Amino acid sequence: MGISITVISCVCYVVTWEILYFNFLPDFMDKYGAYMVEKAKASGASATAVQAQVDQAKKFKEMYNNPLINAATTFIEPFPIGLVISLISAAVLRKKPRAQQAQASLPTSS
Repeated sequence: MGISITVISCVCYVVTWEILYFNFLPDFMDKYGAYMVEKAKASGASATAVQAQVDQAKKFKEMYNNPLINAATTFIEPFPIGLVISLISAAVLRKKPRAQQAQASLPTSS
């Protein structure tokens, strides 16, 4: 049940991001790339390192413009956390075997 909830919430997250990214934030990757380059420059990185950031920003922009890669990347963001929480919940809330239940319900003598 927990995995189903996680998958459904991740799919909703992906659909929302796809709508926002392609309809309302078409320049998101340009702005994010510029931010990363400025951050590299401000940290005193060499010209080679700054150019590497520029190249990486271009590569990410190309990847994010592909809806399938964008959706897969977006799905991967929250899914691992939901998976871990689902597994922890399943471990904590699992049913005890009937023998343990019967033994736990017996009154203890004092």
